[in-house]
Parts: sequence; C-alpha cells; structure tokens
Amino acid sequence: MISTNCTRKVLLSNVVKKDIKKLVTPMIEYTPRGATKYSHVQFSSPENPNYSHEIVSFFDKDSNIIGRVSRETGKPDIYTEYGAWENLDSTYDSVTKYRKIKRVAVSRNKAVPESHIVVGNETGFRFDLQKDSDLPMLPKNNVFTHVISEELQHLYKKMPRFNLSKECEEADRTVLYTGITRRYGNNPEIPNQISLKTNDMVFKNGTCGRGTTSTNLFLQKSGKDVKINSYEGDKYTINEISKNPFAPYFYLRPEVKAKYITKRCAKERGLTPLNIKSSVKLNDGNSGAYFSSNKGEVCYEKKDEIVPSTAAHEIEHAYQHALAAQNGKTNPTSYEKRAFNLLGKCPKTKKVEAESYENAIENYPSNLDKIKNLREYSPYWDNELEKGARFRQKQFESYDNYPHRDIIEETGF
Repeated sequence: MISTNCTRKVLLSNVVKKDIKKLVTPMIEYTPRGATKYSHVQFSSPENPNYSHEIVSFFDKDSNIIGRVSRETGKPDIYTEYGAWENLDSTYDSVTKYRKIKRVAVSRNKAVPESHIVVGNETGFRFDLQKDSDLPMLPKNNVFTHVISEELQHLYKKMPRFNLSKECEEADRTVLYTGITRRYGNNPEIPNQISLKTNDMVFKNGTCGRGTTSTNLFLQKSGKDVKINSYEGDKYTINEISKNPFAPYFYLRPEVKAKYITKRCAKERGLTPLNIKSSVKLNDGNSGAYFSSNKGEVCYEKKDEIVPSTAAHEIEHAYQHALAAQNGKTNPTSYEKRAFNLLGKCPKTKKVEAESYENAIENYPSNLDKIKNLREYSPYWDNELEKGARFRQKQFESYDNYPHRDIIEETGF
C-alpha cells in the first residue's frame, strides 16, 4: 500500500488568470460554460513523493469566479460552483444582488462504464451525472457525489442619491452583506450546521459602523423530526430563533422545509397516521398553497407561503376532510377513505362540526383558477372550510417571521 499522507506542502507551480484556451492540465475533463480565464496552482510534499494537490479556478469575462476544482491525493474531488450574481428588486439609489455557491464531493473511485461517460462543455466528470437545473455543472441525486455545503451571499449597497464622483461613492455608502451557509455531514437532506452572518457597515468620512454578527445553529435528525442541538453567536438572532418551535426547519431547502413544517402542523392536528405529503410547485396563480383531498398532499405555489401559518391553514383542510370522512361522507376520496380506516368513526362530540364540513365540501367552488381576487368571491371566502382554516392560520402567524426570511424567500434558497 502506498501512503498518501501529507503534513507539509510546498508550492510546485502557480498560473494566475490565463486564457482558458491555454488550459492543458490533465485533471480537467471539461471547462465550465462562460469561462474565459483560469488559474492553476499545484502543491507537492517533500515528505511524500506520491502526494499531489491541484486547484483549478475558472473565471468569466468580468473576472468573477464561476467554478473551482480541488483534486488532492487520497481524497474525493471537491467541486465548487459559484452562481452568477443576480439582481433583486431594489430602489433607484441602491444595488441589491445575490449569488448561490454549492460545494460537492465526487468520488473518483466509482467511475462508470465508458458508455455512461458524460462529456461536453457543461459537465465532464467521468461519472454518471444528472444535471441540476439550477446549477447546470453540478450533479443532482447522484450516488457518486454528496453535497458538502450550500451558501447564499446577499449584497446590498445604498448609494448616495447625488453621486457626482467616485470619491463621493467611496465616502458615503451603506453595505449590508448577508451570508447563509448550510454545511452537510452524512445526511443529504438535513445539514448539521447552519451559519448566519451579517456584515452591516456605514462608511462616512472614514468611519465605520456596526461590524459583523454571526450565529451558528447545530441541527440534529431526531427520529422523523429535526431539532436544534445547540446555538452559538449573536444573542438577538438566537433569541428570535429559540422561541420559535418551527425554527429547526426555516433554513432548510424549500422542499425540505415544506416537508417538515407540514409534518409538524399535521402532528399538532392529530393527523400523523395519515402521512400527509408536501410538494413545492411555484407558479403565478392566485393561490399560495392548497390541499389536495385526492392525493392527501399540501402543495406550495409561492416562495413566501412556505411558513407555519400557511401549513396550518392547509392542514386544517386535511383535518376537515378527514372528519367529514369519519362521519360517513359519501363518495370519499382515497385520502378520506384512509382517514376513516386509520382514525375511526367520528366522535359524537364532533358530529355537528363534521356535518358542517360535509356540506361545505359539497358546495365548495370548482372555478377558483378563474377568480382573480378570492377575498371578494363569497362562495370561496365564506365557505365553512375556508373560515375554519383562516381561524387556525391566525394561531400560527406569530411563528412566520425569523431572521433573514425576506432574502431566503426572494432568492428561493
């Protein structure tokens, strides 16, 4: 066996921002789309002739880094993709933008047969890759890779209203930098650490305002749930999070957040045995979310609706349909049949409530996709199902706000 350990590195070569056409290093089997320049650094070890560590970085025409590959002896390849800076809606005298960064590890010991090799200018690892629609160069749901971290960088610059010179711009501006990072261990769904960092500074006549604040949340999978194991850092942020029972879910990926918030609300309503599913299918319709009584699923259609109050509203519909089924509702859906089988007959104390829901289900409007303003549409707004769901929703609205919520929803992070 050849040892690959290394305790001391020495720089072997260093190439800084050369034309991508001159890239000849054998470790790279592709170049990222949009790359015009590259840098290449290589290390060796005076203690171990078998050791090598190469890092290749890719840059676009504006010298922004867009990708980096690290290949080190005895370790999986580490690929980092830097998403493009994207603009958010902002006022005329400010610049607001963000980008996403994702790091994955790719095992080089599990190459697939030649017929499955992916080649081209978007992907090129010699593994069976599936493209991620958001980050095209990275693999998605691939057995040879695992995500190390996902990061959101958000930069807000408040520029002077009367910007007459570059000197004025440098002398008076506000910079707000928000960084949110998920760090993953062995669980591909639940990060073991979430870091929240804000750098809020005001430059004026050479002075600087508030500096960096940071908070770390350490998460743990607990049975079929998630809990925050510990906190460290900014006391204000920790206080805002620690008093919110839904906090362990807020900084997860949208589809994972939806899953756990939905499950938590279902548990609160005694519906855990029905295993109600969730999905995220964003669109421009007039609904933020809905409950499907056929599938037994809550579907979220707006980024800003993946919150406890919305989940509570839709789970209340799940409860209403279940109670109607328990009371012997005619022509039950598959979900309603499951509710009757698993939850049993309707308790006598709830029969009046169940009958009102049966009647509301029969009279529920079916043309909601054609209604522009649901609040002004009485057959919907005054239906007992909706009235009951809105009442339940209000009980959870205090849990909806949490640190960095706005930027997370705007970017879909």
